[in-house]
Amino acid sequence: MKERPLTNKVSYGDEAVSNTMLGFDTKLEQDLPFITKALDALPLVSTKAKSTIAFEGEIAKLVPGHAKSISAAYIDDFEGSSMAYDIKNWTTWKLASKPQGQPELFNDATKGNDLSEGFDRALL
Repeated sequence: MKERPLTNKVSYGDEAVSNTMLGFDTKLEQDLPFITKALDALPLVSTKAKSTIAFEGEIAKLVPGHAKSISAAYIDDFEGSSMAYDIKNWTTWKLASKPQGQPELFNDATKGNDLSEGFDRALL
């Protein structure tokens, strides 16, 4: 059983397989007339049917593998994912904090947890 992926970029759990199945099946049936003669030699026993022995056996093994062409599987490649942000609806806006540790870009970045931090923000 061999599969070949459509692309070299496969998702986790969808990897192509390259399994090998091995099996052996046999059946043996043999007439044994000496058993019939041995049973007839016993006193008070008389047999007319012939004696046979039968054996059937089956062995199977599955050797799992993966396709040699694939060396990695991707959990998620974010292909086709999108997030829509509607900036026309101002009621969904959230007030963000000022970046910390950049006082040369943001003059209030060193104030920390102080009410005066928000004094120069624009009012909505």
